[in-house]
Amino acid sequence: MCVYLFMNLMAGSSKTKTSEFLSDVSFDETITSSPYLKPIRMKFTRDGQQITWDIGVELDCAVTILYHTEKKALLFVRQFRPPVFVRRVSLLTENVGKPLNEINWSEYPISLGITTECCAGLLDKPGLSPQQIVQEEILEEVGYQVPLEKIKFLKTVLKSVGVTGAFEHLFYTEIDESMKVSEGGGDDTENIEKVYLDLNEAKAILKADVTLSPPAIIISSCRVVAEDKLIFLQAVWRHGDRSPTDTFPTDPNQEATWHQDWGQLSALGMEQHVRLGQTLRQRYIVDNPGNLNLSPSYTNYEIYVRSSDVNRTLISAMSNMIGFYGAANVTAGLDYPDMPEWPGKFVPIAVHTVDHSYDYPMFDALSSITGWNVTLEKIGLIFSAMYIESLYNRTNTSIYHELNKYFDAINKTNDQRESYYVGLDLEPYKGVDFSIELSTLRGGSLLWAIIGNMRAKYDCYTKNVTNRHVCQHWMDPLKYYVWSFHDTTLSSLFATLGFKRSNYNEDGDPQYSSCVTFELWVKDDNSTYIKAYYLPLTNTSDHLIEEPNGDGNTAALCNTNLFNDTSSQTSPSKATSS
Repeated sequence: MCVYLFMNLMAGSSKTKTSEFLSDVSFDETITSSPYLKPIRMKFTRDGQQITWDIGVELDCAVTILYHTEKKALLFVRQFRPPVFVRRVSLLTENVGKPLNEINWSEYPISLGITTECCAGLLDKPGLSPQQIVQEEILEEVGYQVPLEKIKFLKTVLKSVGVTGAFEHLFYTEIDESMKVSEGGGDDTENIEKVYLDLNEAKAILKADVTLSPPAIIISSCRVVAEDKLIFLQAVWRHGDRSPTDTFPTDPNQEATWHQDWGQLSALGMEQHVRLGQTLRQRYIVDNPGNLNLSPSYTNYEIYVRSSDVNRTLISAMSNMIGFYGAANVTAGLDYPDMPEWPGKFVPIAVHTVDHSYDYPMFDALSSITGWNVTLEKIGLIFSAMYIESLYNRTNTSIYHELNKYFDAINKTNDQRESYYVGLDLEPYKGVDFSIELSTLRGGSLLWAIIGNMRAKYDCYTKNVTNRHVCQHWMDPLKYYVWSFHDTTLSSLFATLGFKRSNYNEDGDPQYSSCVTFELWVKDDNSTYIKAYYLPLTNTSDHLIEEPNGDGNTAALCNTNLFNDTSSQTSPSKATSS
């Protein structure tokens, strides 16, 4: 255990009881060193002044906040601390000024020395990291066998600046009953008891004027009480850069000129999704907002990746997972085959899909140039072909030069087509509001699948379910749900959410590898709210999506009920019943 004053404990005591009293207490005030604390005297000159400073050299320690996810409580340890006992007894009125050996220590209950602390340990084992020390102490003191990757580093702080200068390494660990292997209790000299504090009890610690606990317990109470909990994450993204899905008959750049043919993800597209995966890893694994605590390496029950049944979306999802988990500490022979033929430390991640048929993802002049009977739908294909050919410098053809004369018109027409496609700018006709009906058809099913996932996660989190089996084997461990789709998927989703432009805040298609994340947050009173972030390709930072209120005002955070109510008119079930 890591404490702030150290004294050797005598072996042979039974489980600590607060009504216990000590006997045969004595003190050796001539001690000059111990395995735990070594006093030294430092002399130095500063600005011409000679200074003497007494220092106590002690080991650094590692401390973890323990949060039991099923009990919804912090787990602390309670034990007898002789330094606390000595300090409190010696400060009693009848003992002030007395030498230690003249105080009748057996008159005072050991409850005066009982403290409540975080699980912790000294860094006294060469070769073990602070994280590994914490792992051992959790098992020894409270009886939980926790995988190393579940012990999340928070920060390193100075625990004593005036005497020892020692450091304290703080961690956060979530536990549940599946990890319990013993009752714990510490070694024979510690007599440790486990103490669970719910959120209200943790609040009481923060309000108390005096707390018989080290600073780490205050930090842990603040962290859990003051910080809302991120319990579920969903992401929707567009695939990366691809070859055209088709082109007009007179275009010299026909299918054979493109690597892997029409509509296939390019190497650039794979790179774009690796980069997006790295961005998402930084935010949701490294930064760990709201203690989401996603594992740094692939854990199958924490993540579900869903893709449309198209090569470019499937491979985009695979590429994204390389960025998301690529920096993980993985083991050959366990996470991937231990064989020279295997590519590096690549760990395949499962990507799920369904049949493509179930996923939604000037004309005269153009007809003459392209060899097509150009329709509004073909405008999108022409624009896409021209855009991609410009990216790959395939524009030095007479056909492209002819088409380029109409590019502004093609671009504007395509933007308008995209808006109409998802119901934007359409006036009601014969009582039918197409802005709602089309967005329902295009994006409503996805939005309500996202809402359905959030509802299921919340019901399991609050145990508001009759079938716990579904929670235990699906929603309880699930933290991250991914949708790997198309540009039309994102533009339809934006329309369904009420945005007036097809690419969030601008016209045109959502860019390659653009991504929207939906975060479900829970407060300590179990009320919820949603944060949504948009990560476009061309920006290095994400944008907190603002909720359109219709009055020109915006709100950064969306109340969950308001989010559901606002979206209710685009529910596919409503369309079915109409």
